[in-house]
Order: sequence, then structure tokens, then C-alpha cells
Amino acid sequence: MLAKLLARSLTLGRSAVVAALATAGLHAGPAQAELIGIGNPGAPSAVFRGIPNPPFSDTGISYDVGSSVLGIDTTVLAFTGFGAAQPPGTVEIQAQVASDGTLLGGVPGDDVVVRDSAGNVLLTGEVIAFGFRDSPGTIDDFDFRVSPTGGSAIGSYGTDDIGISVAVENSSFSGTFDNSINSAVSITKGTLGTTPSVCIDVEKEVSIDGGVTWADADGLFDGSNQNAFPVVAAPGSALYRMTVTNCGSGALVNVDVTDD
Repeated sequence: MLAKLLARSLTLGRSAVVAALATAGLHAGPAQAELIGIGNPGAPSAVFRGIPNPPFSDTGISYDVGSSVLGIDTTVLAFTGFGAAQPPGTVEIQAQVASDGTLLGGVPGDDVVVRDSAGNVLLTGEVIAFGFRDSPGTIDDFDFRVSPTGGSAIGSYGTDDIGISVAVENSSFSGTFDNSINSAVSITKGTLGTTPSVCIDVEKEVSIDGGVTWADADGLFDGSNQNAFPVVAAPGSALYRMTVTNCGSGALVNVDVTDD
């Protein structure tokens, strides 16, 4: 018998327990031309700008359709909460993005590198989520979620991710990545800082004694490990429960756990 547990309006704190005669599955929708909701990242943060003209002469934002690499090369105007770090520093971002805007992955080495004026590496990270919005005007928006991997300031991020919000003025972006982006006349502005990490863990258990004891139901039965699984004779019944845990630092909203 299939059962379905829907918690479309559920917001989870650190953990919650749900029970049903079901197996667990998590479903994510397809990539869309929308921002991922980074908003205003918190401290430690860096405000940056990329202008392909003196005195900055940064690349700003660029996209190469041949390699599918989206790049952002900018100068840091201000640091907040990075200790003695002084501007001008640099923020460099690289990720592989498909023509429809789907994040394909990172690049060899660090996807994100933040340096201070002395060239010291403050943060490194790997891009794990990406969003974009093509506006009717000349300012387009991009945002990134990044998993911190190193740098002298990584301890200040705790369990949080790195969030990056970017606005590009005089943008040549047309809403898709079918063509290369040339930033020769654009101005790239943004903020990098902390954003709550996103993580969800689902554990399924089974009980054949009415819920008195529970055993792990996630294993695979192959005939050789039958003693590891509870056995109930037909026409007996079993109870299943799922424990959904928020293992990140932010709230989980619209959780959908489904039996397939």
C-alpha cells in the first residue's frame, strides 16, 4: 500500500519527526530563470565592483559559450568582519553554466577566491547553486551559493555557506546562455558574505511490534543479510516512520516527503 506524506507548508527548525506507512523521497524542481534567494549576505562580507576601465580594469562578468564558463573578476571596495583585511582586494568567481542556465558544476581548482590588498587568501569555495534574472531594463541580477573550503577567514563562517549577490549594469545578458557575454561596457557590483546553509537528512525506520522498537529500513536485502531485517509473516503489518532533520543552519520551507 502506497502512502504519501505532504508537508508543503512545513518549516523545520533543527529537527522534526514524521511518521507514515511510506518510504521517503525528496524532490527538487527543474532549474528556472530565477534567483535562488541569497538577498543581502551577512558579515563577514565584502562589497565588490568590476569595471573594465581604469582605475579598476577588471574583467567584470563574462561568459564563454564554448567552455560554458561564467566568470566574475572584481575589485573589493570594502571588507566587513574580515579582521585586519584591507581593500582593495579581489573577488573571483567561476562556474560552468549550461545554455539554459543550469549549473553544470565548478572549474578545476577553486570556484571562488577572495583576497585582501596584500594578496592573502581570505576565502575559497565551490559553487553549489546558481540563479539569474534578466530584467526588462539594463540591470540584470545573478546569485550564487558557495560551500566554503578554505582561506584564513573560513572559521568565521561556521556552518553557514557563502552567499553572493551580483547586479550587472548596462548588461548584455539576454536571459539565456546561448551566446557569450562581453562586459566591455558593463559595471558589475555585488556583495559576498554569509548565508544560512541548506541541508536535509531523511532516515526511514520500520517497526513490526506496533512501534515499540524501530530498526533501520534504508538497507538493501540481498539474501545474505536477512538477520539484519525485521521479518513479519503474512498477513501481518509493519509501521514505517521517517525522521526529517534540518542539518543546515537555515530553516527548511515547503518540505515534500513522498512514497514512490
